[in-house]
Amino acid sequence: MSSEDIFLMDRVLACSARDYVESVGKRLVDYKMVGVSKVSTNLGDFVRNIPRNAEVVTHYTRSGTDVGFYVGVALIPKQAQGENKYSTSGH
Repeated sequence: MSSEDIFLMDRVLACSARDYVESVGKRLVDYKMVGVSKVSTNLGDFVRNIPRNAEVVTHYTRSGTDVGFYVGVALIPKQAQGENKYSTSGH
């Protein structure tokens, strides 16, 4: 796992999108929400599916035993939407 993956993992949260945006003094309308999911044995695979311009992933959950189903909601600031919107290249 690269150092960039570890940084991204710090932005994967179990709290709700509303709780997160209120904690940083913003509103949900300031963000585009994009679902992120991955079936894998490795959290790093999920992290590499997070859009590059996502500020954070909320509602994170994992289900399963050996092979996990990882899911969350990426919050992308609306001013960042035009910046390589859903690119995960470079991860």
